Amino acid sequence: MLQVLAHKARILRNKASLEESSTLIDSLLPLPEDAPMEDWYMVMIEKIHNLTLSTCLAEALELTQTMLEKCVSRGNTRVRAWFERSLTVIYFVKGDYLKCLRYYEKSLSLSEEEQDWLSRHCVGVYAAKAYQLTGQEEKAVPLMEAELSRLRRLGLHEELCINYLMYADILLAEEVRKSSQGGFADFSSFHRYLELAEEHAALNGNARDYILFAKILHLGAELFAQPAMGLHSVKDILQMAGDATPFFQTIAYGRVANFLHMLGQDMEQSKTFYKQSIEIGEKHGTWNIPMLCYGELAAIYLREGDEERAEEYARRFMELSMQFGHRYHFRIKSLFGEVLKFALSRGITPEFTREMLDYGGYAAQRVYINTLGAFYIAPAHDRHSRVKIRTQKSRELLAYLLEHREGVSRERIYADLWGDSEGDITGTFHTRRGEIRRAFESLGAQNPIVYEGGVYRLNLEEIACDYDAFQQAADIFMKDPTPENAQRVVDHYTGRYLDDLEALWAESTRLRCEDTFLQAAESLLESYRESGERAKTLELLRHCTSLTYQGHRIPSEAESKRTKK
Repeated sequence: MLQVLAHKARILRNKASLEESSTLIDSLLPLPEDAPMEDWYMVMIEKIHNLTLSTCLAEALELTQTMLEKCVSRGNTRVRAWFERSLTVIYFVKGDYLKCLRYYEKSLSLSEEEQDWLSRHCVGVYAAKAYQLTGQEEKAVPLMEAELSRLRRLGLHEELCINYLMYADILLAEEVRKSSQGGFADFSSFHRYLELAEEHAALNGNARDYILFAKILHLGAELFAQPAMGLHSVKDILQMAGDATPFFQTIAYGRVANFLHMLGQDMEQSKTFYKQSIEIGEKHGTWNIPMLCYGELAAIYLREGDEERAEEYARRFMELSMQFGHRYHFRIKSLFGEVLKFALSRGITPEFTREMLDYGGYAAQRVYINTLGAFYIAPAHDRHSRVKIRTQKSRELLAYLLEHREGVSRERIYADLWGDSEGDITGTFHTRRGEIRRAFESLGAQNPIVYEGGVYRLNLEEIACDYDAFQQAADIFMKDPTPENAQRVVDHYTGRYLDDLEALWAESTRLRCEDTFLQAAESLLESYRESGERAKTLELLRHCTSLTYQGHRIPSEAESKRTKK
Protein backbone atom coordinates (compact mmCIF):
# COMPACT_ATOMS: atom_id res chain seq x y z
CA MET A 1 0.00 0.00 0.00
CA LEU A 2 2.84 2.43 0.89
CA GLN A 3 4.46 1.88 -2.49
CA VAL A 4 1.13 2.55 -4.25
CA LEU A 5 0.57 5.82 -2.35
CA ALA A 6 4.14 6.99 -2.95
CA HIS A 7 3.62 6.32 -6.66
CA LYS A 8 0.33 8.25 -6.51
CA ALA A 9 2.19 11.22 -4.97
CA ARG A 10 4.57 11.17 -7.92
CA ILE A 11 1.65 11.07 -10.37
CA LEU A 12 -0.04 13.99 -8.58
CA ARG A 13 3.17 16.02 -8.86
CA ASN A 14 3.28 15.49 -12.62
CA LYS A 15 -0.44 15.56 -13.40
CA ALA A 16 -1.95 17.87 -10.78
CA SER A 17 0.26 20.05 -8.57
CA LEU A 18 3.16 20.02 -6.15
CA GLU A 19 0.76 21.07 -3.39
CA GLU A 20 -1.54 18.03 -3.83
CA SER A 21 1.43 15.71 -4.04
CA SER A 22 2.93 17.15 -0.83
CA THR A 23 -0.42 16.87 0.99
CA LEU A 24 -0.59 13.16 0.20
CA ILE A 25 3.01 12.59 1.32
CA ASP A 26 2.42 14.40 4.62
CA SER A 27 -0.60 12.18 5.26
CA LEU A 28 1.71 9.15 5.18
CA LEU A 29 3.98 10.57 7.90
CA PRO A 30 5.29 9.81 10.36
CA LEU A 31 6.28 6.29 9.39
CA PRO A 32 6.83 3.77 12.19
CA GLU A 33 10.31 4.31 13.57
CA ASP A 34 11.19 0.68 12.85
CA ALA A 35 9.96 0.81 9.23
CA PRO A 36 12.54 -0.51 6.73
CA MET A 37 14.80 2.21 5.30
CA GLU A 38 13.56 1.24 1.83
CA ASP A 39 10.06 2.38 2.95
CA TRP A 40 11.49 5.60 4.35
CA TYR A 41 13.15 6.23 1.00
CA MET A 42 9.95 5.67 -1.03
CA VAL A 43 8.12 8.36 0.92
CA MET A 44 10.84 10.82 1.85
CA ILE A 45 12.41 11.02 -1.62
CA GLU A 46 9.06 12.32 -2.91
CA LYS A 47 9.04 14.97 -0.17
CA ILE A 48 12.66 15.92 -0.89
CA HIS A 49 11.92 16.13 -4.61
CA ASN A 50 8.86 18.32 -4.05
CA LEU A 51 10.79 20.64 -1.74
CA THR A 52 13.56 20.95 -4.34
CA LEU A 53 11.16 21.68 -7.19
CA SER A 54 9.44 24.28 -4.97
CA THR A 55 12.87 25.91 -4.36
CA CYS A 56 12.63 25.16 -0.62
CA LEU A 57 16.29 24.23 -0.76
CA ALA A 58 17.27 24.71 2.88
CA GLU A 59 14.44 22.39 3.91
CA ALA A 60 15.34 19.87 1.20
CA LEU A 61 18.98 19.81 2.38
CA GLU A 62 18.00 19.51 6.02
CA LEU A 63 15.60 16.64 5.34
CA THR A 64 18.17 14.84 3.19
CA GLN A 65 20.80 15.19 5.92
CA THR A 66 18.34 13.82 8.48
CA MET A 67 17.72 10.76 6.31
CA LEU A 68 21.44 10.24 5.71
CA GLU A 69 21.99 10.23 9.47
CA LYS A 70 19.10 7.80 9.96
CA CYS A 71 20.66 5.45 7.39
CA VAL A 72 23.98 5.62 9.22
CA SER A 73 22.34 4.84 12.56
CA ARG A 74 20.65 1.82 10.94
CA GLY A 75 23.87 0.74 9.21
CA ASN A 76 22.15 0.87 5.80
CA THR A 77 24.79 2.18 3.38
CA ARG A 78 22.74 1.07 0.35
CA VAL A 79 19.76 3.38 1.00
CA ARG A 80 22.13 6.09 2.22
CA ALA A 81 23.65 6.15 -1.28
CA TRP A 82 20.15 6.51 -2.74
CA PHE A 83 19.42 9.57 -0.61
CA GLU A 84 22.85 11.02 -1.30
CA ARG A 85 22.14 10.82 -5.04
CA SER A 86 19.31 13.37 -4.61
CA LEU A 87 21.90 15.99 -3.60
CA THR A 88 22.80 16.18 -7.30
CA VAL A 89 19.51 17.95 -8.00
CA ILE A 90 19.41 20.06 -4.84
CA TYR A 91 22.88 21.48 -5.44
CA PHE A 92 22.13 22.11 -9.10
CA VAL A 93 19.07 24.19 -8.22
CA LYS A 94 21.24 26.03 -5.67
CA GLY A 95 23.69 26.80 -8.48
CA ASP A 96 26.56 24.91 -6.84
CA TYR A 97 27.79 22.97 -9.86
CA LEU A 98 30.87 21.56 -8.13
CA LYS A 99 28.84 19.81 -5.43
CA CYS A 100 26.20 18.81 -7.97
CA LEU A 101 28.80 16.92 -10.00
CA ARG A 102 30.52 15.52 -6.90
CA TYR A 103 27.34 13.74 -5.80
CA TYR A 104 26.38 12.72 -9.33
CA GLU A 105 29.74 11.08 -9.96
CA LYS A 106 29.55 9.37 -6.58
CA SER A 107 26.15 7.91 -7.55
CA LEU A 108 27.69 6.22 -10.59
CA SER A 109 29.04 3.51 -8.27
CA LEU A 110 25.46 2.24 -7.83
CA SER A 111 24.59 -0.93 -9.74
CA GLU A 112 22.88 -0.70 -13.14
CA GLU A 113 19.74 -2.22 -11.65
CA GLU A 114 19.65 0.43 -8.93
CA GLN A 115 20.34 3.18 -11.48
CA ASP A 116 17.30 2.08 -13.49
CA TRP A 117 15.02 1.94 -10.46
CA LEU A 118 16.20 5.32 -9.17
CA SER A 119 15.66 6.97 -12.56
CA ARG A 120 12.09 7.72 -11.51
CA HIS A 121 13.78 10.77 -10.07
CA CYS A 122 16.27 11.66 -12.79
CA VAL A 123 19.54 13.40 -11.89
CA GLY A 124 21.64 12.94 -15.04
CA VAL A 125 19.96 15.85 -16.82
CA TYR A 126 21.12 18.25 -14.09
CA ALA A 127 24.63 16.83 -14.14
CA ALA A 128 24.75 17.28 -17.93
CA LYS A 129 23.96 21.00 -17.64
CA ALA A 130 26.44 21.30 -14.75
CA TYR A 131 29.15 19.73 -16.91
CA GLN A 132 28.52 22.37 -19.57
CA LEU A 133 28.56 25.25 -17.08
CA THR A 134 31.82 24.08 -15.48
CA GLY A 135 33.52 24.09 -18.88
CA GLN A 136 33.30 20.33 -19.47
CA GLU A 137 30.77 20.71 -22.27
CA GLU A 138 32.12 17.68 -24.15
CA LYS A 139 30.43 15.51 -21.48
CA ALA A 140 27.02 17.20 -21.64
CA VAL A 141 25.55 15.88 -24.91
CA PRO A 142 26.65 12.20 -24.50
CA LEU A 143 25.19 12.18 -20.97
CA MET A 144 21.90 13.69 -22.18
CA GLU A 145 21.62 11.12 -24.98
CA ALA A 146 22.26 8.28 -22.51
CA GLU A 147 19.68 9.65 -20.04
CA LEU A 148 16.99 10.01 -22.72
CA SER A 149 17.70 6.49 -23.96
CA ARG A 150 17.32 5.13 -20.41
CA LEU A 151 14.04 6.96 -19.77
CA ARG A 152 12.53 5.74 -23.06
CA ARG A 153 13.67 2.17 -22.36
CA LEU A 154 12.10 2.21 -18.89
CA GLY A 155 8.92 3.95 -20.07
CA LEU A 156 9.38 6.86 -17.66
CA HIS A 157 7.68 9.33 -19.97
CA GLU A 158 6.71 11.73 -17.16
CA GLU A 159 10.41 12.63 -16.79
CA LEU A 160 10.98 13.29 -20.49
CA CYS A 161 9.62 16.85 -20.50
CA ILE A 162 12.26 18.34 -18.18
CA ASN A 163 14.96 16.30 -19.91
CA TYR A 164 13.99 17.64 -23.33
CA LEU A 165 13.87 21.20 -21.96
CA MET A 166 17.28 20.98 -20.35
CA TYR A 167 18.74 19.38 -23.46
CA ALA A 168 17.32 22.25 -25.53
CA ASP A 169 18.91 24.70 -23.07
CA ILE A 170 22.29 22.99 -23.42
CA LEU A 171 22.05 23.12 -27.22
CA LEU A 172 20.93 26.77 -27.21
CA ALA A 173 23.83 27.81 -24.98
CA GLU A 174 26.30 26.09 -27.32
CA GLU A 175 24.93 27.82 -30.42
CA VAL A 176 24.98 31.20 -28.65
CA ARG A 177 28.61 30.60 -27.72
CA LYS A 178 29.50 29.72 -31.32
CA SER A 179 27.77 32.83 -32.61
CA SER A 180 29.53 35.05 -30.06
CA GLN A 181 32.88 33.71 -31.27
CA GLY A 182 32.06 34.44 -34.91
CA GLY A 183 30.99 30.91 -35.84
CA PHE A 184 27.86 29.67 -37.58
CA ALA A 185 24.92 28.96 -35.29
CA ASP A 186 22.55 26.11 -36.19
CA PHE A 187 19.41 26.01 -34.03
CA SER A 188 17.77 23.03 -35.75
CA SER A 189 18.58 20.47 -33.01
CA PHE A 190 17.57 22.98 -30.35
CA HIS A 191 14.17 23.48 -32.00
CA ARG A 192 13.63 19.71 -32.39
CA TYR A 193 14.09 19.02 -28.67
CA LEU A 194 12.12 22.11 -27.67
CA GLU A 195 9.19 20.86 -29.75
CA LEU A 196 9.40 17.45 -28.05
CA ALA A 197 9.39 19.17 -24.66
CA GLU A 198 6.32 21.21 -25.57
CA GLU A 199 4.47 18.08 -26.75
CA HIS A 200 5.12 16.39 -23.39
CA ALA A 201 4.23 19.53 -21.44
CA ALA A 202 0.82 19.55 -23.12
CA LEU A 203 0.15 16.14 -21.54
CA ASN A 204 1.32 17.24 -18.11
CA GLY A 205 -1.26 18.80 -15.82
CA ASN A 206 1.40 20.52 -13.71
CA ALA A 207 3.36 22.04 -16.57
CA ARG A 208 3.20 25.79 -15.89
CA ASP A 209 6.90 26.05 -15.01
CA TYR A 210 7.87 23.90 -17.99
CA ILE A 211 5.74 25.96 -20.39
CA LEU A 212 7.34 29.11 -18.98
CA PHE A 213 10.81 27.60 -19.46
CA ALA A 214 9.94 26.73 -23.06
CA LYS A 215 8.89 30.34 -23.72
CA ILE A 216 12.14 31.57 -22.18
CA LEU A 217 14.15 29.26 -24.46
CA HIS A 218 12.21 30.52 -27.48
CA LEU A 219 13.11 34.07 -26.43
CA GLY A 220 16.80 33.15 -26.37
CA ALA A 221 16.66 31.85 -29.95
CA GLU A 222 14.60 34.81 -31.17
CA LEU A 223 17.35 37.16 -30.05
CA PHE A 224 19.34 35.84 -33.02
CA ALA A 225 16.56 35.10 -35.52
CA GLN A 226 13.66 37.56 -35.01
CA PRO A 227 14.40 39.94 -32.12
CA ALA A 228 11.24 41.97 -32.79
CA MET A 229 9.13 38.86 -32.15
CA GLY A 230 10.91 38.39 -28.84
CA LEU A 231 9.51 41.67 -27.53
CA HIS A 232 6.01 40.16 -27.75
CA SER A 233 7.18 37.06 -25.86
CA VAL A 234 8.56 39.20 -23.03
CA LYS A 235 5.04 40.20 -21.92
CA ASP A 236 3.87 36.57 -21.77
CA ILE A 237 6.96 35.51 -19.83
CA LEU A 238 6.62 38.28 -17.26
CA GLN A 239 2.94 37.53 -16.81
CA MET A 240 3.60 33.81 -16.24
CA ALA A 241 6.59 34.45 -13.97
CA GLY A 242 4.37 35.68 -11.15
CA ASP A 243 2.92 32.18 -10.65
CA ALA A 244 6.18 30.27 -11.15
CA THR A 245 8.35 28.69 -8.47
CA PRO A 246 11.29 30.89 -7.37
CA PHE A 247 13.86 28.92 -9.39
CA PHE A 248 11.97 29.55 -12.63
CA GLN A 249 11.26 33.15 -11.62
CA THR A 250 14.99 33.83 -11.47
CA ILE A 251 15.35 32.34 -14.96
CA ALA A 252 12.44 34.39 -16.33
CA TYR A 253 13.59 37.77 -14.99
CA GLY A 254 17.26 37.11 -15.70
CA ARG A 255 16.73 35.98 -19.29
CA VAL A 256 14.30 38.84 -20.07
CA ALA A 257 16.86 41.29 -18.68
CA ASN A 258 19.57 39.72 -20.85
CA PHE A 259 17.33 39.96 -23.92
CA LEU A 260 16.71 43.69 -23.36
CA HIS A 261 20.40 44.19 -22.57
CA MET A 262 21.57 42.54 -25.79
CA LEU A 263 19.08 44.56 -27.84
CA GLY A 264 20.05 47.79 -26.11
CA GLN A 265 16.38 48.28 -25.24
CA ASP A 266 15.34 50.12 -22.07
CA MET A 267 18.49 49.56 -20.03
CA GLU A 268 16.85 50.82 -16.82
CA GLN A 269 14.17 48.14 -17.17
CA SER A 270 16.88 45.60 -17.91
CA LYS A 271 18.69 46.54 -14.68
CA THR A 272 15.42 46.26 -12.75
CA PHE A 273 14.83 42.70 -13.99
CA TYR A 274 18.44 41.67 -13.28
CA LYS A 275 18.05 42.92 -9.70
CA GLN A 276 14.68 41.18 -9.37
CA SER A 277 16.29 37.87 -10.33
CA ILE A 278 19.08 38.48 -7.81
CA GLU A 279 16.65 39.39 -5.04
CA ILE A 280 14.65 36.17 -5.54
CA GLY A 281 17.84 34.12 -5.75
CA GLU A 282 19.21 35.57 -2.52
CA LYS A 283 15.93 34.94 -0.70
CA HIS A 284 15.63 31.30 -1.77
CA GLY A 285 19.29 30.34 -2.14
CA THR A 286 19.25 29.62 -5.88
CA TRP A 287 22.18 31.17 -7.79
CA ASN A 288 22.18 29.71 -11.34
CA ILE A 289 20.87 32.80 -13.14
CA PRO A 290 21.37 35.45 -10.40
CA MET A 291 25.10 34.66 -10.52
CA LEU A 292 25.16 35.72 -14.19
CA CYS A 293 22.96 38.73 -13.42
CA TYR A 294 25.70 40.11 -11.18
CA GLY A 295 28.18 39.88 -14.07
CA GLU A 296 25.82 41.43 -16.61
CA LEU A 297 25.00 44.32 -14.27
CA ALA A 298 28.73 44.88 -13.81
CA ALA A 299 29.07 45.13 -17.61
CA ILE A 300 26.27 47.70 -17.79
CA TYR A 301 27.69 49.85 -14.98
CA LEU A 302 31.13 49.72 -16.59
CA ARG A 303 29.73 51.10 -19.83
CA GLU A 304 27.92 53.79 -17.87
CA GLY A 305 31.16 54.74 -16.12
CA ASP A 306 29.89 53.83 -12.64
CA GLU A 307 33.00 51.97 -11.49
CA GLU A 308 31.93 51.82 -7.84
CA ARG A 309 28.80 49.80 -8.66
CA ALA A 310 30.64 47.88 -11.37
CA GLU A 311 33.19 46.75 -8.79
CA GLU A 312 30.46 45.73 -6.32
CA TYR A 313 28.67 43.53 -8.87
CA ALA A 314 31.84 42.22 -10.52
CA ARG A 315 33.20 41.12 -7.13
CA ARG A 316 30.02 39.17 -6.31
CA PHE A 317 29.97 37.63 -9.81
CA MET A 318 33.57 36.47 -9.65
CA GLU A 319 33.32 35.18 -6.08
CA LEU A 320 30.19 33.14 -6.79
CA SER A 321 31.61 31.81 -10.07
CA MET A 322 34.79 30.69 -8.30
CA GLN A 323 32.85 29.15 -5.39
CA PHE A 324 30.39 27.19 -7.54
CA GLY A 325 32.64 26.27 -10.47
CA HIS A 326 30.98 28.41 -13.13
CA ARG A 327 33.15 28.91 -16.22
CA TYR A 328 31.19 28.46 -19.45
CA HIS A 329 29.83 31.98 -19.99
CA PHE A 330 33.25 33.58 -19.63
CA ARG A 331 33.78 32.52 -23.24
CA ILE A 332 31.17 35.07 -24.37
CA LYS A 333 33.60 37.96 -24.77
CA SER A 334 31.01 40.54 -25.79
CA LEU A 335 29.27 40.08 -22.44
CA PHE A 336 32.02 39.46 -19.91
CA GLY A 337 35.30 40.50 -21.56
CA GLU A 338 35.44 43.97 -20.03
CA VAL A 339 34.15 42.67 -16.69
CA LEU A 340 37.05 40.19 -16.46
CA LYS A 341 39.64 42.82 -17.34
CA PHE A 342 38.10 45.25 -14.87
CA ALA A 343 38.07 42.56 -12.17
CA LEU A 344 41.78 41.91 -12.74
CA SER A 345 42.59 45.62 -12.56
CA ARG A 346 40.78 45.85 -9.19
CA GLY A 347 42.43 42.74 -7.74
CA ILE A 348 39.16 40.78 -7.58
CA THR A 349 39.83 37.03 -7.18
CA PRO A 350 43.08 37.60 -9.15
CA GLU A 351 44.16 33.97 -9.66
CA PHE A 352 40.67 32.83 -10.72
CA THR A 353 40.24 35.93 -12.91
CA ARG A 354 43.51 35.25 -14.73
CA GLU A 355 42.46 31.62 -15.15
CA MET A 356 39.14 32.73 -16.71
CA LEU A 357 40.95 35.16 -19.03
CA ASP A 358 43.05 32.24 -20.28
CA TYR A 359 40.02 29.94 -20.46
CA GLY A 360 38.04 32.48 -22.49
CA GLY A 361 40.92 33.15 -24.88
CA TYR A 362 41.37 36.76 -23.78
CA ALA A 363 44.61 38.67 -23.86
CA ALA A 364 45.05 39.33 -20.15
CA GLN A 365 45.90 42.86 -19.06
CA ARG A 366 49.29 42.45 -17.40
CA VAL A 367 50.64 46.02 -17.39
CA TYR A 368 49.13 49.18 -15.92
CA ILE A 369 50.34 52.56 -17.23
CA ASN A 370 49.79 55.62 -15.04
CA THR A 371 49.76 58.91 -16.97
CA LEU A 372 47.85 61.36 -14.73
CA GLY A 373 50.50 62.68 -12.38
CA ALA A 374 53.67 60.60 -12.39
CA PHE A 375 54.26 58.45 -15.47
CA TYR A 376 55.08 54.84 -14.58
CA ILE A 377 54.21 51.22 -15.28
CA ALA A 378 53.12 48.57 -12.74
CA PRO A 379 51.53 45.11 -12.65
CA ALA A 380 47.87 45.35 -13.72
CA HIS A 381 46.75 43.65 -10.49
CA ASP A 382 48.92 45.85 -8.22
CA ARG A 383 48.91 49.37 -9.60
CA HIS A 384 51.07 50.92 -6.88
CA SER A 385 54.07 48.60 -7.28
CA ARG A 386 56.07 50.62 -9.79
CA VAL A 387 58.42 48.86 -12.18
CA LYS A 388 61.55 50.72 -13.19
CA ILE A 389 62.20 51.58 -16.83
CA ARG A 390 65.94 52.13 -17.08
CA THR A 391 66.18 55.62 -18.62
CA GLN A 392 64.07 58.76 -18.78
CA LYS A 393 64.15 58.67 -22.59
CA SER A 394 62.72 55.15 -22.62
CA ARG A 395 59.84 56.37 -20.43
CA GLU A 396 59.26 59.26 -22.82
CA LEU A 397 59.29 56.95 -25.86
CA LEU A 398 56.66 54.72 -24.23
CA ALA A 399 54.52 57.77 -23.34
CA TYR A 400 54.92 59.11 -26.88
CA LEU A 401 53.67 55.89 -28.45
CA LEU A 402 50.79 55.78 -25.97
CA GLU A 403 49.86 59.31 -27.07
CA HIS A 404 50.07 58.39 -30.80
CA ARG A 405 48.04 55.20 -30.76
CA GLU A 406 47.33 55.23 -34.47
CA GLY A 407 51.05 54.68 -35.09
CA VAL A 408 53.88 57.01 -36.02
CA SER A 409 56.80 56.84 -38.46
CA ARG A 410 60.39 56.44 -37.31
CA GLU A 411 61.31 59.81 -38.82
CA ARG A 412 58.64 61.62 -36.82
CA ILE A 413 59.71 59.85 -33.61
CA TYR A 414 63.31 60.96 -34.24
CA ALA A 415 62.21 64.56 -34.86
CA ASP A 416 59.94 64.82 -31.83
CA LEU A 417 62.15 63.01 -29.30
CA TRP A 418 65.72 63.46 -30.60
CA GLY A 419 65.40 66.54 -32.79
CA ASP A 420 68.49 68.28 -31.35
CA SER A 421 70.66 65.17 -31.04
CA GLU A 422 73.81 64.74 -33.13
CA GLY A 423 74.61 61.16 -32.06
CA ASP A 424 73.55 57.75 -33.40
CA ILE A 425 69.79 58.29 -33.15
CA THR A 426 68.90 54.93 -34.74
CA GLY A 427 71.06 52.98 -32.30
CA THR A 428 69.71 54.97 -29.36
CA PHE A 429 66.13 54.42 -30.51
CA HIS A 430 66.53 50.63 -30.65
CA THR A 431 68.30 50.59 -27.28
CA ARG A 432 65.38 52.45 -25.71
CA ARG A 433 62.93 50.03 -27.35
CA GLY A 434 64.85 47.16 -25.76
CA GLU A 435 64.61 48.76 -22.33
CA ILE A 436 60.82 49.04 -22.69
CA ARG A 437 60.59 45.43 -23.88
CA ARG A 438 62.54 44.13 -20.87
CA ALA A 439 60.40 46.12 -18.42
CA PHE A 440 57.24 44.60 -19.94
CA GLU A 441 58.70 41.10 -19.99
CA SER A 442 59.44 41.43 -16.27
CA LEU A 443 55.64 41.66 -15.83
CA GLY A 444 54.96 38.61 -17.98
CA ALA A 445 53.87 40.70 -20.98
CA GLN A 446 55.08 40.64 -24.56
CA ASN A 447 57.04 43.41 -26.26
CA PRO A 448 54.39 46.16 -26.61
CA ILE A 449 56.04 48.00 -29.53
CA VAL A 450 55.10 46.62 -32.94
CA TYR A 451 56.17 47.77 -36.39
CA GLU A 452 53.72 47.31 -39.24
CA GLY A 453 52.60 49.32 -42.24
CA GLY A 454 55.63 51.59 -41.96
CA VAL A 455 54.76 52.86 -38.47
CA TYR A 456 55.53 52.01 -34.87
CA ARG A 457 52.63 51.63 -32.43
CA LEU A 458 51.75 50.11 -29.07
CA ASN A 459 49.88 46.83 -28.88
CA LEU A 460 47.39 47.69 -26.12
CA GLU A 461 45.92 44.21 -25.58
CA GLU A 462 47.89 43.60 -22.38
CA ILE A 463 47.79 47.23 -21.17
CA ALA A 464 45.38 49.03 -18.84
CA CYS A 465 45.74 52.80 -18.63
CA ASP A 466 44.33 55.41 -16.24
CA TYR A 467 43.94 57.90 -19.11
CA ASP A 468 41.38 55.60 -20.78
CA ALA A 469 39.27 55.42 -17.61
CA PHE A 470 39.47 59.22 -17.26
CA GLN A 471 38.47 59.75 -20.88
CA GLN A 472 35.52 57.37 -20.58
CA ALA A 473 34.30 59.26 -17.50
CA ALA A 474 34.82 62.57 -19.35
CA ASP A 475 32.79 61.41 -22.36
CA ILE A 476 29.90 60.37 -20.13
CA PHE A 477 30.04 63.68 -18.21
CA MET A 478 29.98 65.73 -21.43
CA LYS A 479 26.85 63.89 -22.57
CA ASP A 480 25.15 63.94 -19.16
CA PRO A 481 26.69 66.54 -16.77
CA THR A 482 25.12 65.25 -13.55
CA PRO A 483 26.90 65.65 -10.18
CA GLU A 484 27.50 61.88 -10.12
CA ASN A 485 29.19 61.95 -13.53
CA ALA A 486 31.19 65.06 -12.56
CA GLN A 487 32.40 63.25 -9.44
CA ARG A 488 33.75 60.37 -11.54
CA VAL A 489 35.80 62.79 -13.66
CA VAL A 490 37.21 64.43 -10.52
CA ASP A 491 38.01 61.05 -8.96
CA HIS A 492 39.88 59.87 -12.05
CA TYR A 493 41.95 63.04 -12.43
CA THR A 494 44.89 62.43 -10.09
CA GLY A 495 47.32 64.93 -11.59
CA ARG A 496 48.47 66.65 -14.76
CA TYR A 497 48.90 64.40 -17.78
CA LEU A 498 52.55 63.20 -17.93
CA ASP A 499 53.42 65.71 -15.21
CA ASP A 500 56.96 64.44 -14.60
CA LEU A 501 57.90 64.38 -18.29
CA GLU A 502 58.77 67.52 -20.27
CA ALA A 503 56.89 66.09 -23.28
CA LEU A 504 56.04 69.29 -25.13
CA TRP A 505 54.31 67.14 -27.77
CA ALA A 506 51.67 66.24 -25.12
CA GLU A 507 50.74 69.83 -24.21
CA SER A 508 47.41 69.86 -26.07
CA THR A 509 46.31 66.66 -24.30
CA ARG A 510 47.40 68.13 -20.96
CA LEU A 511 45.30 71.23 -21.49
CA ARG A 512 42.29 69.24 -22.68
CA CYS A 513 42.41 66.97 -19.59
CA GLU A 514 42.78 69.99 -17.29
CA ASP A 515 39.88 71.80 -18.93
CA THR A 516 37.63 68.76 -18.59
CA PHE A 517 38.61 68.32 -14.96
CA LEU A 518 37.97 72.00 -14.19
CA GLN A 519 34.60 71.91 -15.90
CA ALA A 520 33.59 68.86 -13.87
CA ALA A 521 34.96 70.37 -10.64
CA GLU A 522 33.08 73.64 -11.20
CA SER A 523 29.89 71.69 -11.89
CA LEU A 524 30.38 69.69 -8.72
CA LEU A 525 31.16 72.80 -6.65
CA GLU A 526 27.98 74.44 -7.88
CA SER A 527 26.03 71.37 -6.80
CA TYR A 528 27.64 71.46 -3.33
CA ARG A 529 26.91 75.17 -2.93
CA GLU A 530 23.29 74.75 -3.88
CA SER A 531 22.85 71.91 -1.40
CA GLY A 532 24.81 73.72 1.33
CA GLU A 533 27.47 70.99 1.63
CA ARG A 534 30.28 73.25 2.85
CA ALA A 535 32.57 70.44 4.03
CA LYS A 536 32.50 68.80 0.60
CA THR A 537 33.06 72.19 -1.05
CA LEU A 538 36.21 72.83 1.00
CA GLU A 539 37.47 69.29 0.45
CA LEU A 540 37.09 69.62 -3.33
CA LEU A 541 38.76 73.05 -3.36
CA ARG A 542 41.73 71.62 -1.42
CA HIS A 543 41.93 68.76 -3.91
CA CYS A 544 41.90 71.16 -6.86
CA THR A 545 44.55 73.48 -5.44
CA SER A 546 46.84 70.53 -4.69
CA LEU A 547 47.17 69.96 -8.44
CA THR A 548 49.28 72.07 -10.81
CA TYR A 549 47.66 73.84 -13.76
CA GLN A 550 48.74 75.98 -16.66
CA GLY A 551 47.24 79.22 -15.37
CA HIS A 552 43.84 77.70 -14.54
CA ARG A 553 42.18 78.51 -11.25
CA ILE A 554 39.03 77.33 -9.45
CA PRO A 555 37.01 80.39 -8.29
CA SER A 556 36.53 80.69 -4.53
CA GLU A 557 33.06 80.61 -3.04
CA ALA A 558 33.12 84.39 -2.49
CA GLU A 559 34.26 85.04 -6.05
CA SER A 560 31.52 82.79 -7.36
CA LYS A 561 28.89 84.78 -5.46
CA ARG A 562 30.28 88.14 -6.72
CA THR A 563 30.21 86.84 -10.30
CA LYS A 564 26.56 85.89 -9.94
CA LYS A 565 25.72 89.38 -8.63
